[in-house]
Amino acid sequence: MLLKVPDVVTRASKKANFHLRSVQLRPRYTLNDYDRLLISQLRQEGVCTTTLDNLALLGTSTMLSIAERALEHLPHGASVEFKGERSASSHSVGLNARKLMSYPDLFLWGLQARWLELIEDYLRQPVAYLGCIIRKEVPNQKQVGVRLWHQDGEDYKVVKVIIYLNDVGEDEGPFEYIPRKYTPSYSQFRHVNNNIRDHDMAQVVAPQAWKRCLGPRGTVVIADTVSVFHHASVPKKERYALTLAYTSRAPKNMALCRQWCPYDDNKAWFKIQEMLSPRQRQALIDWR
Repeated sequence: MLLKVPDVVTRASKKANFHLRSVQLRPRYTLNDYDRLLISQLRQEGVCTTTLDNLALLGTSTMLSIAERALEHLPHGASVEFKGERSASSHSVGLNARKLMSYPDLFLWGLQARWLELIEDYLRQPVAYLGCIIRKEVPNQKQVGVRLWHQDGEDYKVVKVIIYLNDVGEDEGPFEYIPRKYTPSYSQFRHVNNNIRDHDMAQVVAPQAWKRCLGPRGTVVIADTVSVFHHASVPKKERYALTLAYTSRAPKNMALCRQWCPYDDNKAWFKIQEMLSPRQRQALIDWR
């Protein structure tokens, strides 16, 4: 479907403003050597990997113990109801950001100063925290939902931080991506209506160029999910992960960003707001 002229102009204006802010923003923080290395890898590759131990972030042990308790509330069993080819609910079960607000030390772990500084340095934009989710991948052998190859659309740069909550090898459906220099264009997949499965991607990018992020519990994958084609590979065993999401505060698609954690005046939001510093409030609430 062709876009109307006003839509084209609006999109072009948003993109121009995004890049203008990127040029104008002056670094406000001094990153440590390790964080600078991560940002350098992220800019070059589109993805970098590390561990919670190497990051040594405040409150990590508390966050992990709370995440383990939260996992107990996920449905047991190995079946899910098919809810559409594009739906993550067709292959996984999870706890969304709204539900995770009832675990403040987990939800706010992604709002600590070091995360905001690291990601703002990469974005070259004032950073927005969309929220977090916990998801269990069910081994149902279906390549649907986020198991399809895709690039995210919330903004012109989107940083997702994926933390493995169990050991992830080849059988657990690891995060898989195509490095920035090899990532193709969506125009090459119009013949499959952008429902890109492994055999479709293999016709455009050789599987030898695909990269899988394997690792033990506590592995951290940091990805610009706009810059690279990526997906959760189809698992043979269950995988558990916590995902944090960040964009600029003037995102390309506000509706998609708000879906992560719809803002309203309910008790969960009220409780979280009482715990925020002014800087955290700017990153979580003021841009919505």
